[in-house]
Amino acid sequence: MKKISFLYSLLLFCVGFFYSCEKENNAIQIDFEVSQIKVTAGEKVTFNDLSSGNVSAWNWSFEGGTPATSQLSQPEIIYNQAGQFSVTLEVRNTDGSYTLTKEKFITVGNSKVKADFTSNTVNTMNDTPVIFTDLSSGSVSEWKWTFTPISGEPIISNEQNPEIIFSHPDTYSVKLEISNEDYSDTKIVENYLTVIDAQSVIADFTTDKQFTYEGGTISFTDKSIGRIISWLWKFEGADVSTSIDQNPSIKFTKSGRHKITLTASNGEVENTIVKEQYISVISSDALSVLFTFDGVIQDERNPNITPKIEQMGTITFENKDRKDITGNVAYFDGTGGFIIKDDDAFNFEKDNYTIAIWLKVSKENNAVRMVPWQESGAGGSGDNQTWLRLYSTATNQLSFATEDSDGGSTLHLTASNSSVYNIANGEWRHVVCVREGLKTTIYIDGVQIRSVSSSKGIKDVSNEGNFKVGFQESGVGKYINNYTGSMDDLIIYKRALSAKEIGELYTY
Repeated sequence: MKKISFLYSLLLFCVGFFYSCEKENNAIQIDFEVSQIKVTAGEKVTFNDLSSGNVSAWNWSFEGGTPATSQLSQPEIIYNQAGQFSVTLEVRNTDGSYTLTKEKFITVGNSKVKADFTSNTVNTMNDTPVIFTDLSSGSVSEWKWTFTPISGEPIISNEQNPEIIFSHPDTYSVKLEISNEDYSDTKIVENYLTVIDAQSVIADFTTDKQFTYEGGTISFTDKSIGRIISWLWKFEGADVSTSIDQNPSIKFTKSGRHKITLTASNGEVENTIVKEQYISVISSDALSVLFTFDGVIQDERNPNITPKIEQMGTITFENKDRKDITGNVAYFDGTGGFIIKDDDAFNFEKDNYTIAIWLKVSKENNAVRMVPWQESGAGGSGDNQTWLRLYSTATNQLSFATEDSDGGSTLHLTASNSSVYNIANGEWRHVVCVREGLKTTIYIDGVQIRSVSSSKGIKDVSNEGNFKVGFQESGVGKYINNYTGSMDDLIIYKRALSAKEIGELYTY
C-alpha cells in the first residue's frame, strides 16, 4: 500500500509540475512600441505589439487618436489635435488578459494652418441665413470671422461654421482668421457676398457653355436673387426669340456672337440683365469635329465619335480658358493625350480641310518639340499624314505638314519673326491650318502668316490610321513629341475656311 501511495503522489507531483511549466510558458510579457513618439497634428503613426507569449487578441485604446480603438496587432493611428496622449494595450490568450498603459506616451505638436472657406451661396436676401463652411487645413483651435459691409458695422463670429442672417442689405467682404498655439493664417475675399432686400430682384444667369455650332443647344440656368415668380428671356441667333421658362434649353441657328437678355420679376419689382455677345455660334457648313473641352473630352458635333476616344496619360480640366473661366479647357502635362480611332470625320484624303485650335504653352517650353494634333501617319515618313508641330528644329518654330508616299509638302515658320511665330509665350494663341488644293496656309491669332504650294501634287493625308491629340504616332502604338500646355476648342471643317471666317473664329 505504501508503494502505491508513493507512486500516486509522484504522479500528482509530475502533473502539477508539467501544468505549472505549461502555464509559465503561456504567460505574456506585455509591451509595445511606436514608429515615433513626437508627431505633428495630422501625421500618421504605427504601433507594434512586442508582447511575448501566445497572444490571440489585441485591444488598443488611443487617447486623442483616430480611430480611438483597434483590434489589430499593428494599427495605424492619426492624431489631429495637439497634446500629450496615453495609449493602452490589452492582450489576451487562453491564460487570461494583460493590460499596459503608457501615460502621455504620444506628444502631438501643432501643425501649420491654412485658412480657407466656402458658403452655400454668394447671393442672398436679408431674411435668409447663409451657411459658411470652414475648409481650413491644419490643427485649428480658434476661428474668427469678420463680415464687413461697404457701409455699416461688421458682423463677428467665433464659430467654426457660422450661420448668419445679414439683415442689412449690402455687399460684404469676408475675412477668416484661424490659429492654434503656434501658427495662424488669414483669408480675405473682398465683395464676397451680395445681400439684397427680400422685396428686391437682381437678375442673373449662367449657361452650360457659351460656344456651339449652328443647330447646337445651350442650357440656361436662372441665378436671379429674390422671390422671383416670372422670367422673360430674349435670345439673338436662336430658333426662338423669347422664353418664359425659368431654365430654358435653346437651339441656336445663326452663326455669330449673340446677346442674351433676362428680365426677372416678383410681380411688383423687376430687374433686367443684358450680356452682350455672350453666346458664340460657329458655322455648321461642313463642320466635322468640335471639341470644346468643357470639363470632358467629347465631340460636341458627332456623339458617335466619343466611344472611339481612348485617353492615355493625364489630362486635367482645372485651368482657366481665354475668357478666364475655370474648367473649360484641357491641360496636357506631357505624359500623353488621346486618340480617336479611324473615323470618316477625320479622313481628309485629298480634300480641303481646316483645323483650328487654341493653345497656351509656357515660355519654358519654347524649344520643346511637340505635336498638338496628327491625322494618320503611324508609319512614319512617307505615310499618309498631316500634323501641326511646334519647334521641329531650332529654327522651325511652327510647322504644318501634308504627306503621302509621293513625298511631303511642309510649311515652316522660322525664327525670323519670333514675336509672331513663337507661340510659347504663356498666352493663348489661335493656330489655324488650312489645306486648299495644292496650297497650305497657317493663320495665327486670326491673321494669315504664310502659304506654300505643293510641288508634288495634292497630298493624300489620310488612311486607316487614328487621329491623335497631344502627341505624334511614330510606329504603330508608339507615341512621341508629347504636348505640354493648355488646349481649347479643337475645330475641324472639311472645307477651306476663308480668311474672313478665320478672323471671325478668332473673336469667338
